[in-house]
Amino acid sequence: MDKEVHQLIEIAEIAMQANDYAHAEKKYIDALYLLDDPESEEYQKVVNMLAECYAAQENFAGTKECLEELLFYDEKKKRLGEGSRVSSCFGGEYPFYGGIRLGSIDV
Repeated sequence: MDKEVHQLIEIAEIAMQANDYAHAEKKYIDALYLLDDPESEEYQKVVNMLAECYAAQENFAGTKECLEELLFYDEKKKRLGEGSRVSSCFGGEYPFYGGIRLGSIDV
């Protein structure tokens, strides 16, 4: 992972711990712009972190959008025979960075 992307993610993680979700969201989005490859594992990990950030803000539309993107690329990998990374996005846990529990969120 690029050094600048890594630094942005570290800053975002610190912001998340400080409950500064708006700052974390901006840093995660900046990292996604730099990665610019939605099919890469690194990009998908950052999308998952952004989903966690949105969930912490109770921005369930943003969370849903991130999880739908992850599901889209997961299904694409399955169609290409590369295997699945998603155990269950709906009511389960997404097995990337830290995981995210959706519980009763209507996705």
